Amino acid sequence: MILLALFVFVSIIVTDGQVVEECRLDKFPPDEDTKLSTVVVNLDDPPELRWKNAIGPVKEDVVTLISTVTSYFNKYELKIFDVAFDFLLDTLPDPYRSEIKGIAEVLDIPVGEVTLYNVFYELFSVSKV
Repeated sequence: MILLALFVFVSIIVTDGQVVEECRLDKFPPDEDTKLSTVVVNLDDPPELRWKNAIGPVKEDVVTLISTVTSYFNKYELKIFDVAFDFLLDTLPDPYRSEIKGIAEVLDIPVGEVTLYNVFYELFSVSKV
């Protein structure tokens, strides 16, 4: 129940209670100058290692992105989120849980922050069509 309340609280703060942007349906396939490189993730690798080769080359960019999200919170809120989202992670099924732990290790940031970013990603991926 506490996690549900925390999730609702964070989603209201982040989105100000509303979806702020329409879905863009005209951007697929992407323009040539905005295409990302292809990364192969071997699902036969242990979950903790699957994303290592994909994240390694863009580690600084990912850390900057997560820092941008976490900059909205003070150090006390981040500590609470780290504990809460670390707990939330323990409720997720494997291999997802192990993948997030591996990503946190590659990025050298707390597991709770990686989980927090994943929740933010889910919140911001909501769109109205």
